[in-house]
Amino acid sequence: MNKTLIISALTVLSCNSHALTPVTDHDLSKMTGQAGISIELETKVNIAEFRWTDTDQGGSLSVNGITFGGANKDTFFGRRIGSINPTDKLDDMRIDIDVNSQGTLLVNLGATSTCIGCIGTSPVDFGLSFDSISLGSADGVTNSTIVSDFSMTGYFTAAFFGITERNGSSQVFGKVSAAVDDLDVKFDVIGVEIEDMFIASGGFLEDQRLGAFDIANSGVVTRFEMQTVDVPGVDDALNIKLYGNAGPGDPIVADMGIGALKVGGASIGSIEIDNLKLYDTSLTIYGH
Repeated sequence: MNKTLIISALTVLSCNSHALTPVTDHDLSKMTGQAGISIELETKVNIAEFRWTDTDQGGSLSVNGITFGGANKDTFFGRRIGSINPTDKLDDMRIDIDVNSQGTLLVNLGATSTCIGCIGTSPVDFGLSFDSISLGSADGVTNSTIVSDFSMTGYFTAAFFGITERNGSSQVFGKVSAAVDDLDVKFDVIGVEIEDMFIASGGFLEDQRLGAFDIANSGVVTRFEMQTVDVPGVDDALNIKLYGNAGPGDPIVADMGIGALKVGGASIGSIEIDNLKLYDTSLTIYGH
């Protein structure tokens, strides 16, 4: 029976040999000789609830009704940019993945039309919202809302990160250039509302007054480094360092504004902050 099956298989292959196309050396090289991987992404994420519970005390913190996707608009800072047909999906984005000769993983995120590793003039728009952040007691009886009706839209023109080995431990590093053109949120716990808040690069307010607008340079540029460190009494704490575009010593520079600041439901005015600078920010996070 085995011989009969083999002879039958060979006969079928012989009769259909005209359908088999040999792979040339050139085609094979394209399959195996790529420098990296590119992925074009389109997605929208909904999460009903994200809950963190303190294992010692039993209380919890919940974020409810989370949505992340596209901004669903093509006008930012009063000017039309981006897609002609805006959607609520995070789209028109490409992820490029490489591993260099030193064994460092490099991942670049940007618009499909953006060159690898550079800040482009084609932004990727995003939208993030959630219904509320609430606190719950261990017995589940008490529940209080501290933040509600959060919504944010904006775009990024560059996002890059890598994973490498330095001084005997792994490190995550990268750079992000992003702008927020509209942020609304209610702080229920203190009765304060923020409407039409924006965050953009230093010099943005001056450019707006002159009627100028440069997409590639409108985002706040932030470099970051993350690694585990030892602190007194704690092993493997997470340390995060934030810098400006040039690295250590260079500040993160931003212009910010709030269209309406409300207290008790009544507006008390608007706010502008010109050239806010943050120098060498470092955070160390660990459990207790």
